[in-house]
Amino acid sequence: MLLKRVSERRREKKISKTEGRISKSQNDKEKERLLKELGHLKEENGDFGGAIRAIIERLKISTSNETFEELIDICGKADDSIRRAFSKEIARFAGEFDDYHWKRMVLEYSSEDSNPAIDLVLDCYRASHRLIFARAALEKIEEALIGESGEALSKMKEIYVTVITEAGEISREDQLDLLLRAIHFTRSTIGDEMMYLDFAVKYIILSSVERDSAEVVSDLVERIDRYIVLFVGKEELLLDKLDAILPKIQEVEGRRLLLKKMRDIARLVSDKRYEKYADSSDEANDIEALKKNCTSSELKAKTKDANKADLQILVGDYERLIEALQSPEEKLVYIRKLGTLFRDRLEEYYRALDVFEEGLKLKSDDISLWLVKGMTLEKIARNESDPDKASIFWKKAYDHYHTIAETFEEQEVKLTAIEKCAMIHAERLTGV
Repeated sequence: MLLKRVSERRREKKISKTEGRISKSQNDKEKERLLKELGHLKEENGDFGGAIRAIIERLKISTSNETFEELIDICGKADDSIRRAFSKEIARFAGEFDDYHWKRMVLEYSSEDSNPAIDLVLDCYRASHRLIFARAALEKIEEALIGESGEALSKMKEIYVTVITEAGEISREDQLDLLLRAIHFTRSTIGDEMMYLDFAVKYIILSSVERDSAEVVSDLVERIDRYIVLFVGKEELLLDKLDAILPKIQEVEGRRLLLKKMRDIARLVSDKRYEKYADSSDEANDIEALKKNCTSSELKAKTKDANKADLQILVGDYERLIEALQSPEEKLVYIRKLGTLFRDRLEEYYRALDVFEEGLKLKSDDISLWLVKGMTLEKIARNESDPDKASIFWKKAYDHYHTIAETFEEQEVKLTAIEKCAMIHAERLTGV
């Protein structure tokens, strides 16, 4: 016992001496060496929090894999309270190291209590927006949700929704994968209808031609009757959610069934917003009603008192009509209108670009679409605050106009494209 106390005193003196030398050191190499020594001393003394602190200070000097591996090992020895205390500081390195090392770290943070691991991956995701942390967060929260109840379950559900909501800075395909995972989990494992509805709506809105949402749409339409019960007294809120996905539904039968359900809900609360649609069995009448509605919304959008809400209504009307029309030529008329609305009135240049690109998939030789796409690339470049991104879009605009000049024979079009190339090269691409 006496020898143990003597050893502890010696170690404490050595720790104090090392800490003093660190505070005076001006040399990074020496400071890193002393911090490594201090970490080992702290670990021997049973102070795992102090050991973690020393390793974090070393990582601030040099983010080496070897040092991070030491951090992983010491985190595995610390208790949950210490792990939770250091999650935000460890998250500052979320942009460093590969997925393999972070998987090991998350594993060491996991124990009977999943909260430390959840804290860590959430902090890391918010710091870096890397896909590995979003996936890890959902996995750990799913584990917790299965075993929670009452208030703890409600809190975990909120965190789960937050992860999905904050997933806006990863690719669309990765977002869709996360949403699909969330849809299956909330439907099959915890049976939360409200969470399922929100995730399904987000998935359908985010989906694209390349990522068909027909299966999710079909499943959602089948569940609408139970949502009518869940939204008693809040039917208009349910209609708002369904109205958001209506323009995105490509499959005719799915759209027809959804619209029928929406009409039924609207009748329950005397909501007249869908009276403009004719009976869905008469497709021609339905399209004519959509066209009339677009004309009315266009007139409203042109008035002096038109606001952003009016423009968004017009966006929805255009999108519904584009989906309903069968003729590519007719679709292109409203695709041009929609893209121009996004670009010139709403200043949503990337959405405008997506619209024009969808139009070119319908008719690849439509010169008007080629030209408006070029103008949109220019607008993105002019309005991009990041010089590097602006240069990328100026180069895209140059290449686009160059393709026009080489592809189309009309003299006026060719000359316009050549002039654009010359202007962009002279004014925007010097030195690029």
